[in-house]
Amino acid sequence: GFEKSPWSADENEYGAVYTNCWGELFVEQFDSLKDFQAFLKASHIKNSGITVGRYLRRSSTAYEKIIARAKHMQFPPG
Repeated sequence: GFEKSPWSADENEYGAVYTNCWGELFVEQFDSLKDFQAFLKASHIKNSGITVGRYLRRSSTAYEKIIARAKHMQFPPG
């Protein structure tokens, strides 16, 4: 989160920063992975040409867990 300390260890916070076709910038924050995934699916349905990128803060104290969670989201097991 932008308002939180960068050293916060809260692992259950997800966010999306995106722009629309007019270049307006928006931020959405989610409390659970399920809500975040639902947002991504709904966004993809509305715009199949959407580009998704990821940002991981390298100074995070939970860096390894963040990487593992991102890999798990991108390549779910089974």
